[in-house]
Amino acid sequence: MRVIKLSILALFTLVCLSCSSQDTETYWKIDNIYREDKKPFIGLTGAFMQEIIDHQFHFIKKGDSLYFDLPEKFQIDTKNFKSLRQLHITDRDYYEMYAQNFSSGIFKINFKDNATLSDSKNTIIEFKKRLPKKNI
Repeated sequence: MRVIKLSILALFTLVCLSCSSQDTETYWKIDNIYREDKKPFIGLTGAFMQEIIDHQFHFIKKGDSLYFDLPEKFQIDTKNFKSLRQLHITDRDYYEMYAQNFSSGIFKINFKDNATLSDSKNTIIEFKKRLPKKNI
């Protein structure tokens, strides 16, 4: 009887572990764009950053891939994500991406804004994890 209970427990544990290892989809929406030093944007840069926020960019993360619907449908592997141009947010080379990371419900993209007159050029685009929706 003890062997049967241990076998059932082992089988249940294996099933639970295999279920939790599946890739789950998480939903992310742009939340904010700000300077790393928290100072305000100067000039037209602020208007352009607000325009990016107003587009309400969002994506679904599944495994190591990001799936976007706007401005068009496309997919990016996080390992190959090296430039803001890949997000179709901008087609200019003013923005030099130097880092991106997921942590505790926040996805940050760090880049240098070479088009600004501000002292600090380090800028962050922040996405936040959202509850799943059929159409985000």
